[in-house]
Amino acid sequence: ILIDQNMEGMKGVDFLQQKKEMQNESSSCPSLLMTGNSYDIGQDVCPGLCQEILEKPLDLEGLVQKINRQYQTGGSPGASSAQA
Repeated sequence: ILIDQNMEGMKGVDFLQQKKEMQNESSSCPSLLMTGNSYDIGQDVCPGLCQEILEKPLDLEGLVQKINRQYQTGGSPGASSAQA
C-alpha cells in the first residue's frame, strides 16, 4: 500500500493503525507512507505501522527500488526505514 500522510478526513498513520488492528497476523501487505515532512510523523511510527517513510517529492527510481525491496523481503514491518 502506498499512502499519503495528508489525506482528506484521515491521516495516513491513522489509516495504517486501523489496518494494523484489522489485519490478521498471517496476512501481510507492505505499507509505504508518503509525506512532505517526515519530522511530523516521527521515525518511531515506521517499525510498527509501515515499512518505510518516503519523503516527497518522490524519486520514481527510488520508489521502484523500495517497492522491489519490500517484495523481496516479504514486507515485514520495519524491514527498512530508510527515507527516499
